Amino acid sequence: MRKKDGLAGHDCVVETMNNHRPVYKAVRYYYDAEGRRRFITGFAPRPSDDAPQIEKDAARQAAILALQRNVQRRLETPRPVRSRKHRLSEAIDGWWEEKDLKNIADSSRDIYRREIDNHLRPNGAERPDKPIAEYTTEELQAIVDGHPSIARFIQGIWGYAERMGWLPRGKNPAQYLRTESKPKVRESQERYVEDWIRHAGHLLWWLSDPNNAYHRRWYAFFLIELVCGLRRGEVCGLRWGCVDLRATHESIRVEGTVIEVGGKRREQPYGKTDSSQRTIHMPRRVEDALRAIRPAHPDPNDLVFHTQRGTPLKPSYTGEQWNIIQRAFYNSELNPADPLDKTQWSKGGYTSYRWRQHDNRHIFASILEMEGIDFAVRQDLLGHARPSVTDRYTQTTKAKRREAIELVDDALLYHGEPNKDMTAAQWIDQRKRKPQPIRITGQAQPKDTVEELRRLADGLKPRQSTSRIRRKTTRA
Repeated sequence: MRKKDGLAGHDCVVETMNNHRPVYKAVRYYYDAEGRRRFITGFAPRPSDDAPQIEKDAARQAAILALQRNVQRRLETPRPVRSRKHRLSEAIDGWWEEKDLKNIADSSRDIYRREIDNHLRPNGAERPDKPIAEYTTEELQAIVDGHPSIARFIQGIWGYAERMGWLPRGKNPAQYLRTESKPKVRESQERYVEDWIRHAGHLLWWLSDPNNAYHRRWYAFFLIELVCGLRRGEVCGLRWGCVDLRATHESIRVEGTVIEVGGKRREQPYGKTDSSQRTIHMPRRVEDALRAIRPAHPDPNDLVFHTQRGTPLKPSYTGEQWNIIQRAFYNSELNPADPLDKTQWSKGGYTSYRWRQHDNRHIFASILEMEGIDFAVRQDLLGHARPSVTDRYTQTTKAKRREAIELVDDALLYHGEPNKDMTAAQWIDQRKRKPQPIRITGQAQPKDTVEELRRLADGLKPRQSTSRIRRKTTRA
């Protein structure tokens, strides 16, 4: 076989290694419908160098026959022709079809759709519908810099296009995007969580005053959110039949929820996840707040919190009221000398006294972590399906981190040799809160504390003259 078109390796048999074994490889190439060069090969074992020439020729012929079989197989089952002209809108729609097969809450799907429609989906002259293979990393990076939250959707959509063969392999521009290592909201949660915990308690105390304008309508609502850790949609969907006010049985049974899709509220008889249905103990403060707003003879199907027409509250409406109450609390309790108006408040971001309504669940989770509550209990109370979500909800505090360092420092204090029969846990427990022995420099270390005390005591005794000691000895 001879080489064609000056391409080394075409229509020829070469000696090479395959799986660490010497072989002959017959090679042939062709161009596919997209103009890309494709190779077809055939292999046969290669005899040793001292083998007769007739065996080597037979091995070369076997490689050529293997190549011919592979060519025939390729002709019988041709590779599908994949066009590179698929546009961004097609990739978005295909990615959504994949997402629809997964168990995603309707409210989350609505948020994703709005995010994509507002910042990525083609809309004419501003964002033309180009072939997805024509986008560059620089173009995508400009979109991400303007709206960092869109990065994960871009990576998902371009990843879908690569899996479908709409992008050349290894030419995915989304894989080189610079994204935030930690979202700003997460940084704010870690920075301010201690202040939020302190101000949340102060806010509940302020809201508990019966003379407060927001007390009757909202005290019990936000008290349940903060103290019991419920999602705002779960509080909106709470019914009197799920509230048990009997003595020794005080509890809230979380079943349904209220979500918003396209700006319209929707009641669901199930929660956000499979773990959302749970029963939570009701502390006395929550019990008293619910008794204060409970009708004399409530219908079990009646909503605890509702509009004047008895319909469920919109979760977004409760978020608006949370902002109003936070501003009123700030102006009344934290900074009455320089109150903020609505415009000034709306322009502010995360601060030590301002946080989102959803951050109430992060406050709840962080307090559980501070108090050393078992991780499984935290996950159950929060109604999370995956431990990773619970971990994301938990922020450590400076006090807790300080305590951890003190514990490590205490563990590394030397307290003498442990008893060989003790377990590690017993040894750690025994030496807790015990001061480290003082190291005396410039002299040998004492064998034990008793010996050292005797030595010190002997040093404090008044010296007696040697003549007096001799007289005592003579008299004896």
